[in-house]
Amino acid sequence: MSDFLRVGGIVQLIGGLLLGFIMGHMDGYPLFGGDGQFESDYRWSIGLFWWIAGAFGGIVFLTLSLLFEAIGRIEHNVYSLTNAYMRNNPSEAEPPKALGTSRSSLTKMANYKMGRTEESTDKK
Repeated sequence: MSDFLRVGGIVQLIGGLLLGFIMGHMDGYPLFGGDGQFESDYRWSIGLFWWIAGAFGGIVFLTLSLLFEAIGRIEHNVYSLTNAYMRNNPSEAEPPKALGTSRSSLTKMANYKMGRTEESTDKK
């Protein structure tokens, strides 16, 4: 998962950089009424937008990649430490013994009635 996010982040960084250069030279998008032709002057606002969007998206993906990688290392370390502890302390690995054979009883609740009692209806 972290490798996939790392590759996605790098692709987004490179794609944002390239699309910033390409879209900054174009005369609008063909779908939105533009000609889609290259102009001689560069439109910095559109190029800057694509660069910032590509950098932001790429950094988010790379950060998530590093986060998942760190979580994987922590999981591996906890698993290794748990196995080492159980090998050194085999008595801890046995299931706990039963504490007793007590059972709960509802005999005290046999005459309990939910809702209104006769006493509450007589007081009104």
